[in-house]
Order: sequence, then C-alpha cells, then structure tokens
Amino acid sequence: TSKIQTKGVVDDATRTALRLGTSGIVTCPVGVHSTLLGHHGQIRKANLLLDLTQATMAVDIINFRKTPGTAAAAQVSAQFLNDGSARVDNIAVTGPTLTTHGSMSFGADSGLEKLDLSDVRAGPNNAFAISLTDRPGGFDVSVHGRSADGTGIGRSNSEKPPAAQQAPQPPPPTRPFHATVRLDHVVMREGILVSDFSLDASGVGDKPQSIALSGTLPSKARVTGSVAQAADG
Repeated sequence: TSKIQTKGVVDDATRTALRLGTSGIVTCPVGVHSTLLGHHGQIRKANLLLDLTQATMAVDIINFRKTPGTAAAAQVSAQFLNDGSARVDNIAVTGPTLTTHGSMSFGADSGLEKLDLSDVRAGPNNAFAISLTDRPGGFDVSVHGRSADGTGIGRSNSEKPPAAQQAPQPPPPTRPFHATVRLDHVVMREGILVSDFSLDASGVGDKPQSIALSGTLPSKARVTGSVAQAADG
C-alpha cells in the first residue's frame, strides 16, 4: 500500500551518516534513484539505481581504480524482513572497466552477514568470484577463479588525495579473519604470470598472523612462501 520514490545525490557525509561502510572502496558523489515498496509505511522492498560516473572507486589490492568521469552504474534489489534483517537478492555493477554480479545479506543490527559476488571483472586482469561470511569467530573470505592483478602489491598509492581532502575513515578492523585464494594465475609486474596460485592466510583486523602461499613461475619452477607469528607477536 506504500510506494515512495526518491532521487538525489549521496555524498561522503551522507554515506557516513547512513553507515554504508564503503569509504575504503567508493568515494562519493553517487547519484541515487530509488523506489521503495511497503505496507502501512513499513518498507518491504527497495529497488535502487546508482550512477557511479562521478565517483572514485579503488581496490588497491587488485590494482583497480575508476576515476571520476568514467561511466559506471549499479542496480540493487533488496528485501527487508520482519525480524529487521535485509537481503539483497541482486547486485549488478556495469561499466567499461567494471562488471560485478552478486548478492548480500544483513542481520537485524545492519551488520553484513554474507557477501557473494559470483563474477567480478575489474580491469583487464581481474576475473574471479569472492565470498565473505561473518561468523561468530570472525570473517571467512574465499576467492577463486581465473585471474587477479597483483601488480600493485607492495606499492604505495601515489594517487591518493591530500589528507585534508580525504573522507573520514572508519577505525581499523579488529576482528579475526581467514582467507583462502585459489586462482589459475596472478599477473605480477613485468608481465610475469604465477600459475596455480594458492594462498591461505589468517589474522586479526588488517594484520596477517599466518600465511602460506604457492604457485608456479613461467619457467615451471615452483615458488612457495610462508609467514608465521613469532612468540613476541
């Protein structure tokens, strides 16, 4: 019995107020056109169209950056349940350099419980799927697919704006995590491919405590590596 249509622009201050938690990836402005459906004022469904053309998008770990002016759009379909939780059945992001499809679910406290992106294509060298699950003991992250861009690993981002122009950042994460990565190959600098790439990592927040990795170089030589936490931390 209720239908609400909204149209506007979400800036960084609005994003922070709404606790959208995307500051590490998307820097606004983002144009939003939404249709909200419900019953007696209780919103049950939401369909959103997002214009990301003027937004900056950056994921340093896979060396992906979308600059303002590059066309991109997103479509999101969500359902709000009686217990206060929410389910995003469809996420579709499209643009010349970025295509993503997937789903998400949120708990009654608005916290992210599950993220599944079945097809991530960001730039010429990224083609994989990613799944993130919030469990009682921390986060589980799984990445698998054809390839990922590793050319930005270990490099500082010289394109970041001055500190005075940067949006307020959330406090660093403090929860445990466990990540597994299985990829056909990772593209490194100077065009070197590491095939049959495997990574298993765990830690707390953004600090790894253990890492085990392996892969095969173009010369067919096997490369392995590991990190373990010392007794003094």
